[in-house]
Amino acid sequence: MNDRRRLVVELAAHLATQGADPLGPYSLAVTEGRIRGYLRLRPPSSSCGDLLHAVAFAAGYRGAAMNRDEHTGWRAGVNLSRWFAPPLEHERTWKPKLADLQPGDFICYDYTLPTAHGAIFLGSGETEDGARVALTADAGQPGIKLRTCTVEQGATALRLRGRIVSCSVSLDALTFEADPETVPGWLARHGLPVEPVCPQEYLA
Repeated sequence: MNDRRRLVVELAAHLATQGADPLGPYSLAVTEGRIRGYLRLRPPSSSCGDLLHAVAFAAGYRGAAMNRDEHTGWRAGVNLSRWFAPPLEHERTWKPKLADLQPGDFICYDYTLPTAHGAIFLGSGETEDGARVALTADAGQPGIKLRTCTVEQGATALRLRGRIVSCSVSLDALTFEADPETVPGWLARHGLPVEPVCPQEYLA
């Protein structure tokens, strides 16, 4: 992996191992504090898109899709559409196959439904009994968590966790204007403990 893709995978995996508490410091850093407001809504709003924007910003993306206070400001209602809904400044893949995905790519489940959900694909492999599984980093669960997903590759759709992967955005499709951060640098910038990160299995 190049430095940007490795940063996205390492940072997403670390946040997903540390951020299960929706009001904890990792979730607050990813959502820039907005999680408190999300949880007060009925029904609660999801922070899934914030994770995608946070790691993209850390990787040096400053394009039109970016939706962060730390960039040019945050707008409600566009956390997923700026990545996945045309018109876009970057290419997206509609109904991707598993072979189309690389670790660090962004995926969206059920895009046209109210249950639409964004996640970060971290890789795939096989269990001891030969079942194909994938690993994703998901926010809005609530909190941020790693998810091991059963892979179902049909003729017309890929399903993870039983949900159709409607579309994906490859990191290779994005134009990066700034240098990538490091995971320790990102953690330090947000006042979080700088710890050893990213067990090797996240980098398959």
